[in-house]
Amino acid sequence: RERSKQRRLEEEKEAGEAITGEQLEKRTSTQYFGGPQLDYLGRSWIDPPSDLKPIVDPEDPNPDPSYAAQHTAYIPKKHIHTWKGHTRGVQVIEFSPYYGHLLLSGSMDATCKIWDVYKENKGLKRSYNGHTATVRHVNFDKFGKQFVSSSFDQTVILWDVETGQAKAMYSNRTTPYETKFYPLDNNLIISACQNHKLITWDIRTGTVVQEYNHHIGAVNTVTFVDEGRRFVSSSDDKKLLVWEWNMPVPITYISSPEQQSMPSITLHPSGSYFAAQSMDNRILVFETGEKTRPLRKKVFRGHVNTGYACQIGFSPNGQFMVSGDGQGKAFFWDWKTGKVFRNFQAHTGGPCMGAAWHPIENSRVATCGWDGLIKYWD
Repeated sequence: RERSKQRRLEEEKEAGEAITGEQLEKRTSTQYFGGPQLDYLGRSWIDPPSDLKPIVDPEDPNPDPSYAAQHTAYIPKKHIHTWKGHTRGVQVIEFSPYYGHLLLSGSMDATCKIWDVYKENKGLKRSYNGHTATVRHVNFDKFGKQFVSSSFDQTVILWDVETGQAKAMYSNRTTPYETKFYPLDNNLIISACQNHKLITWDIRTGTVVQEYNHHIGAVNTVTFVDEGRRFVSSSDDKKLLVWEWNMPVPITYISSPEQQSMPSITLHPSGSYFAAQSMDNRILVFETGEKTRPLRKKVFRGHVNTGYACQIGFSPNGQFMVSGDGQGKAFFWDWKTGKVFRNFQAHTGGPCMGAAWHPIENSRVATCGWDGLIKYWD
């Protein structure tokens, strides 16, 4: 009887819990730094400038990736701005979807911050405080109105971008390495967890609605492919698994003797490929579609990334790829030829962890590093 009771308690722990309301308010706080929150037209500070025209229409449910491919991209040459405000290393950055007028960052100082990209001072807009350990990953929802942050304190927090209010905190007693919104329904989020599982939460009810449990090591990433119908997970067990959404059994296993752990994966703008940061100083490429498979001849080399989950970014037209490395450099490759186009010292005193290409400005890239700085390049 004692053993069954203990097993039941462990199962309840694993099931996960969501913290909301007054209990959550005591654990989180926010601060706004950006001047008036409404302009003279009554527009919120999170609304994009009226003269910005996105490459991809936010209202189009099935955007044509070939339209973005028609735009020309350029490799940045000079440093034009530095965002300062984090007190420790910056782990991850992400531009707001479609417009890129805001930049979201997660840091080792346990905070998330949003920065202005277009105004003259390019200052800090709002700080979101609620985690007690390094923020490992952040992700905007489809329209940039809310975001989730995953932390080594074993929690995921859902934030309202405009008010800074924490809507809910989710925990299943394990570290969530990456949490993303389901692209076809922003009421669902999925976490890649240290306990070998991927867990889907319904943010309306705060409950776990699905578990994916076939890895035998900590799950590092979750990447949606095929217009959100499927997703790919990577793990410390050195395997890639491909899943149908809401089906808890993988449809494809990708593994080989020489394959290493891949703690960072980014989908190519065409949607036909994804690039994976491999822990042997290479970036590997996989083809998506009916059959997900590695493109063994398409390998990117030159950077030193062993031990670091450096973000990968793409120009909006998919012509160039960017990644940081463990020595603080930013590397740019030509997607077609696989050759290093340019590299420069982006950060000092540690790795360049994040690199994100602006979704509209085709020559501008943001990078972040363990020096606590976020830099903007043109």
